[in-house]
Amino acid sequence: MHISDLARRWIAANFITMVATAAFGLVGFWVRYLLDVESADAALSARICYVAAEIVMTAAGLALYAQLTGAVLRRIVPAFPWRSWIAMHLVIGLVVGAGVGALLAQPGDSEPIDWNDTGFVLFTFALVPVAGAVLGAVFGALQALILRRVADGVGPWIAFSSLAASVTAAIVVGALPFSPLGPTFASEAFSQSVDVLGAVIGAVVMLPALRHLRPRTTGS
Repeated sequence: MHISDLARRWIAANFITMVATAAFGLVGFWVRYLLDVESADAALSARICYVAAEIVMTAAGLALYAQLTGAVLRRIVPAFPWRSWIAMHLVIGLVVGAGVGALLAQPGDSEPIDWNDTGFVLFTFALVPVAGAVLGAVFGALQALILRRVADGVGPWIAFSSLAASVTAAIVVGALPFSPLGPTFASEAFSQSVDVLGAVIGAVVMLPALRHLRPRTTGS
């Protein structure tokens, strides 16, 4: 399999996943709006329904990611454990969906971000990429637990996962000052579009990690 074909398939897999995830994000926005979960007077049942919806959508998004990226990785490593890969991402999706759903179901803060606060801006632009790098390393390490069974080169996979997540986080936070104000559909659509762009660039950053992967040799 020529690397250019692998690169195309990998980027396409991430792009398709993020378009689906963006669609889920817009659905989540409307569910929050319809259930009014960000209101201090929102019923507990409404919050529970919203969290459940986020869990399902996040798990579905990560399952799609696992399905599509697994198909690419299987071209590099024929013995790739596809079922374990999908199962692990499903579990991650359930956990992340619960956390994100619980966070977004809290009463919202209507105060806009003050981008004229230099200290806050510098802190945010410095912290977010670092936090992204840490989360990317953790995510890559979890993926490496599956990959290492059948492949060599998982060290670079973790390193580039960290770098890709950091770059993606930097893109997302860098776009915030240009986002429409308020919790509106326009601001949500803008956010989801930036997420898609960031994820595609992150997928490009991950391409060297694909080049380092190779079927595990006997005795290694």
